[in-house]
Amino acid sequence: MNNACTSRWCRRSRIITKRQWRRFEKHPMRLFWWLTGIITGIFILCIIFAGSSETAYTAFGSYFTALAFVGVIVTVLLQRAELQEQRKELRAQRIELEGQKRELEIQNRTAQLQRFENGFFHLLDNFKTILEESRNSHLMMSLKPSQGLLTPYTIIEKEYDINEDIQTFIATLFINLPISLKKLVRTYYAIIDFIYTHDAFKNKKYDYSKYISILNIYLENIEYAILFYTSILDNKKIKLANELHLFSHYALLEDRYIPVRPEHVLFFSPQAFGGDYEEYIRRHNLQGKTLEDFLQ
Repeated sequence: MNNACTSRWCRRSRIITKRQWRRFEKHPMRLFWWLTGIITGIFILCIIFAGSSETAYTAFGSYFTALAFVGVIVTVLLQRAELQEQRKELRAQRIELEGQKRELEIQNRTAQLQRFENGFFHLLDNFKTILEESRNSHLMMSLKPSQGLLTPYTIIEKEYDINEDIQTFIATLFINLPISLKKLVRTYYAIIDFIYTHDAFKNKKYDYSKYISILNIYLENIEYAILFYTSILDNKKIKLANELHLFSHYALLEDRYIPVRPEHVLFFSPQAFGGDYEEYIRRHNLQGKTLEDFLQ
């Protein structure tokens, strides 16, 4: 029973001592006056009960030594409290600076996006004008090959020899295309390159997909067919088509303006196309085939 009481008293004493010490850490001057009072009381007792002047002198010297020691302790605690306050201030400043940095990043991102959109929609207006010109040109007036008017697509369809290298054929054909159609192809890829390389999407590349969709929404299947064939002349364009899914709206399952030879889609990876790709490959028995199988 006595051991249990002693244990409880010890625990309670430790708790009280810790609480009191925390108070002293927050207010070191309280510790100073508290220790000064204790030391002064002990000194007075020593003077009262001193048997000789030598004992009193020794007690007097010890008194000032003890006060000096208390002063050192209090100074250390004051410095510690000051350092803790400085740490709190530095932490608050760091949090504030991080908040300002994030805000500046957001402002910079917004400004970059605004500059990008100004340039993008200006280019888009120019692209729509060029697209209209190409559709009004004499080679693009008819979107129906049955009407007898030649389009770049019908030239490929009628004159391309299965044994001829398609890239050489397209390179020759591209030289003879009307200026408006050449401008269309070049302007399209200039806008794609503008989107792809702009600083506004340096850290968030997936954000540019919506702007590519805005650009592609103006294209019809015949324009996709022309872009499809002119792209196979340039590895950089093939890479862009694959990475940016440029032909995701190219209707491969329609009857008009699809690739003249099914294996021509193998110039690109499946990522370049949309949901029609798998069914298109299945219909033409191209599963597991590669472009090299047809170029040999």
